[in-house]
Amino acid sequence: MTEDIEDGALKAEYPAGEYTIRIWGRTREIGVHKVTKEQYDYWTDEEWEDSLSDALNENFDYDEYDTPEECRFDLPYYEYQDTESFWGFDEDDTHMTIEDGDGNEIYSGTLDGFIHEAHNNGEDDSYWEASEEVKELYPDSMDEPGYYLMWTQGGKGSCLQTTIVTDGEPFIPKKLKYTTWDVQGSAIVNGLLYDGGELGDEGMDSEHDNWRGQWSQFDLYETV
Repeated sequence: MTEDIEDGALKAEYPAGEYTIRIWGRTREIGVHKVTKEQYDYWTDEEWEDSLSDALNENFDYDEYDTPEECRFDLPYYEYQDTESFWGFDEDDTHMTIEDGDGNEIYSGTLDGFIHEAHNNGEDDSYWEASEEVKELYPDSMDEPGYYLMWTQGGKGSCLQTTIVTDGEPFIPKKLKYTTWDVQGSAIVNGLLYDGGELGDEGMDSEHDNWRGQWSQFDLYETV
């Protein structure tokens, strides 16, 4: 643990070099796909609604139950994402670290906590521009009327690892920002930016990878 963390102080800037950001927390992969009225009516019926998950995981015998052809799903759930395809992690459940090129940890805390500290404990006006909601996803209120399948696969652990190389300039924490989607009332982080440039996900290295899948959910909605 570095002196910076022990003192509880995040510096305004750090020497030029390479900085690795790692974030852990709850993640969601989401797909939204337009389906037919026949599929919607069949799989929201009380008799079959509990079998929707099996059908989308290819564990349902359509022939045994005489499912009409027009109501069947021909592909596994992850193929249904023509309307929306999204991956992100919950804003309110994160752990975040930043290491310099020598492996010294200059920050350990939450994503929101980092943003708060970087902007003078939330006192700077720039604090309110450090995160931005870029989209809303409410499958019962889509732009185009119709019937929609929304699937969500979630887990916990490794979310994102990315590296910032400052090219001779100091690393300035205040320049790190993030974007979110509002997914049915939950803020889901879907992007990190530094100095206006989008940061890619390199995949968590094996030393820090602790990903574990936990749950999935399948729902049908009607937009009128």
